[in-house]
Amino acid sequence: MQGSTMKNVFLGFALASMLPLAACGDDNDTPTSPTQSGPPVSTPAPSPTPTPTPTPQPPVVDSTVTESGFVFQPLARSGPDGINVTFRLSDTTVVHADANTMVRDGSADTNTTAVRLGQAVTVTGVQRNGFVQATLIVITSH
Repeated sequence: MQGSTMKNVFLGFALASMLPLAACGDDNDTPTSPTQSGPPVSTPAPSPTPTPTPTPQPPVVDSTVTESGFVFQPLARSGPDGINVTFRLSDTTVVHADANTMVRDGSADTNTTAVRLGQAVTVTGVQRNGFVQATLIVITSH
C-alpha cells in the first residue's frame, strides 16, 4: 500500500500546483500578476503639454518729467504738520511731494506747506504709475 500512497501524494502535489493556473482561466483582459501586461490600449496616453517659458518683462524705467500748471483740487495733506502733500496739477497729472521735497518760492527755499490751491507751479520729478513723485516744486505765481 505504500506505493499507492506515494502515488496519491504525488498526484495531490501535481493537482495542487495546477490549481492556480486553472483559477486564472482564459481571460486575456485581466493581468494575473503585477508583472504581466494588461489589456491592449486602443489610444495612446496624452502627452503633457509643455509649460511655456514666461517672457521676462523689461525693467521699469522711471522718467524724469517737468510739468507746469495750476494747483487745483488738492487731494491730501498728511504726515507731521501736513508737510506731505498730494495734489492734482492737470486732468492727467497727480503730484506727490513729501517732507524731503524742495519748494522754491521766488528766491527763497521753503517746504511743501507753501503749496496752496490756485498757485501756478512747475513740478520736476519722477513719473511712475501715473503719478509724479516731486523732487522740486517751483511756485511761479500766487
